This record gives sequence, C-alpha cells and structure tokens, in this order.
Amino acid sequence: MKRYRFVIIGAGPTGLGAAWRLKSKGVRDFIVLEQEQNAGGLSSTYRDPQGFSWDIGGHILFSRDPLFLDLMRAAIGDDSWLHHERQAFVRLHGSFIPYPLQNNLRYLPEAVLSRCLNDLEAAAGRNSPVPDDASFYDWLVDRFGAGLVESFFLPYNRKVWAYHPSRLSWRWIGERVAPPDVERIRKTLSNGEDDVSWGPNNRFRYPKTGGTGAIWKSVAELIGQDRILYGARVDAVNPVERRLTLTSGECIEFEHLLSTKPLNLLCQSLVPQSPVIDEVRELSRKLLFSSCHVVGLGLRGKPPEALKTKSWIYFPEGDCPFYRVTVLSNYSSALVPDPQNNWSLLAETSASPEKPVSYGDIVEETLTGLLRVGLISSRSDVESLWSHFAEYAYPTPSLDRDQLLKGILPALERFQIYSRGRFGAWKYENGNQDHCCLQGIEWSDQMVGGMKP
Repeated sequence: MKRYRFVIIGAGPTGLGAAWRLKSKGVRDFIVLEQEQNAGGLSSTYRDPQGFSWDIGGHILFSRDPLFLDLMRAAIGDDSWLHHERQAFVRLHGSFIPYPLQNNLRYLPEAVLSRCLNDLEAAAGRNSPVPDDASFYDWLVDRFGAGLVESFFLPYNRKVWAYHPSRLSWRWIGERVAPPDVERIRKTLSNGEDDVSWGPNNRFRYPKTGGTGAIWKSVAELIGQDRILYGARVDAVNPVERRLTLTSGECIEFEHLLSTKPLNLLCQSLVPQSPVIDEVRELSRKLLFSSCHVVGLGLRGKPPEALKTKSWIYFPEGDCPFYRVTVLSNYSSALVPDPQNNWSLLAETSASPEKPVSYGDIVEETLTGLLRVGLISSRSDVESLWSHFAEYAYPTPSLDRDQLLKGILPALERFQIYSRGRFGAWKYENGNQDHCCLQGIEWSDQMVGGMKP
C-alpha cells in the first residue's frame, strides 16, 4: 500500500494550486489523484473533430492577486494572453441592453422604465438594513424595487441558479451584483451614455491558444506529470485509518488529505459508519447545487455585425432555454479552425430538481432558441455541434448553507481532511479560477508551516 504525506483529490485549479505550492516549497511527498484523463476540472478545454475548441462555460481571468499572477507567468508567460474590455449585454424586450442593466435603463420600453425607476427610487429612500437571514429575493426587492425584480432579476436568477431566489441567501453577493445608484442611473438617462465600467471583470484576459484549459495543462507540467495520477477515481475515504480506496481497488494512505471533489460526494464516500460520519453525511445531503448543459455551435462565415465585438449576452426571458451565450471566438480566433471563415457560440442552460432539463432535447432546444433570438440566421451555417453536461456547475448559496458548512467542515478537519475549491468549500462567491487556486496555495502554505488551515 502506498503512503503519502499529502494526498490531493482533483487536478482542477484548487488541487493544482496546492500541488504547485508544495513543490515550490521543496515538498516531494505528495500525489494528486484525478478521475479524468486530463487536468483542469471545470476549467478544461475540449477540441471537437471539426477543429473547434470549447470551454465548459464562459471562463475568463481578471485576477489582480500577485501570487496568482506569478503562477500564471510561470505557467504560460506574459505574452500568451489576449486582453479584452468586457462587452456584455442583456437581451430584454427585443433589445441588447448594456450590462449591468440597472445602470442602463434607458433602453427599456417607456412604461417599463417608468415603473422600474419609480420603484428603484422608492427602494433607495427606505435605506434600511436587510436582515442577515433574509433571502436573496428579499434583498433584491429591498434594494431594487419590484419593477426591476419582476422585469429582470427574478427571471434571470431563476434561469441561472435553477432555483427561486427565495431559496438563496443574499450574503454571497459581494461584487457579484452591481448595487443600485440612483444618481448614477439618472445621469445615464439624461446624457444618453452607456454605463458599462462597473465590476471587477470589466477588463479580462484569455489565452491566445488552447482555451482556458491550456492554463491548467501548463500548471500540471510545472508540477510534473509523475505527481499526478490520472484515471484515479476515489470511491471511499476512511478518516480514522487515513486511507482512501480507488475504483481500481488500490488503497492509498495519507497524513493530510485535500479534497476538491464536491463536498457532498466526499461525505457520502466516508467509511465506516459512526455517529460523526453519519451526521456529516446527513448534513451534506441538504446542500443544494445546479448542473449546466453547455452547447457549442461552430459556425460558417463571420459573426453578424451585432455580435462582432460582444463578449457575452444574458437571457432572462423564457423564449430560449439558456441564461448566457458567449461569443467564444471573440475571446481568441485560435478557438476556431479557420478564423477567416468560422466563428463560435457557447450557450449555457442550468438544471436542478426544481428546474429539470431534458438531456436528450437540450441541443435542439438551444439551436431553436438561438434562431428565435436572432443570434444565428440559419441551421445551414452550423458546421459543428458540441455539448457537455456539467453535473456540478453552481454550488447554491442556500439559506442554510453556511450553517450546514459549520457542521461539516470542522468535523472533517479533525481527521486531517480538508475540503477546498468551488465545490469543495461549496461557496460560489469564492469559486472563480483564481479564488480556487489560491485556496489550494493557502492550504499548502499552512500545512507546510505546521499550522491548521
């Protein structure tokens, strides 16, 4: 039986960040276990038989963290990036409205605009604190008023989260939702200018070649492929004996375990039964998450004028299944086989028990939706159709999530089992690529320093 000081489950950004940091500190007694045949996790990129490359969703980088940027520099250098100014839009009432919509209300129909603005001003006048235990829906109505909530925030958030916002907490928001600023909004109404500068991702970068997955393949090379065991699916974890079992039957002992697999799956894999393990399992079953059907269209010709410079578009209305479409070829022309004669779109549709989606029908429904909203004009332009189902896409910040995590994570850490990453820590607000990578780096620093994370 093999034994390692550090075992890392998952070769996504979190696991790779942890492994890279261990190696950079001179630690050699570690192994990364990855169930797939490639590194990257949700940040992987796939190339289809027609030569189009596809990410699992619209991934971009806009981190300003110096340590993360040092790793990016070591992995692919400073000259391997394309830099973009975000051009994001919301399609609503037949118009492309600059993002964030709440700052660009002038594009709304007059009656809708009047109601949204009146309700927004009334909400601003209340200026009352939102209780910590309030729902995301309550927060939206309190901050934006019923007009904007009914027109945009409610339908969009139901589409992206696949749950009603009343089931979500509002404590995750941070910089994810542009706060209302009535004076700023009135200024755009009076001067007729677009307000598009809000947010940390208003400028972002993307690899010149290889898609997002190229980043993490390069990080894996820095670590050394001999330190990563591919096709290694963990079936069982014994926290008392500090031993895990792979699907192959191989057993591996550990002193410290970092798991980046979904927290609920980690908890269900714990053996043998005991009061502590049983309680952790039961709590983990209450964690909510949503899945995502990703559909890529490789297209003949050039993008229409309306899409030539767009980054991505949000779709709150019910005339299409997807909540977001990325003009992926605008990120890098290397993502299509012939940049002079091809372009590509990537559509994302969420799913959950509350919002089921037919796996067998989603590609056709996506194609029909893209025709209906006018992003493509003819089926004959489609050269490639690619699809991917991400069972774990969004860890839902449910009303009881933080309380559940308080009951799960400390119990695991008593056995030297640490759960980190987008689904390991189960926090969407800390789930970007850089956030996850830095969680892994921080864990390694604290482990090697002899401190508990």
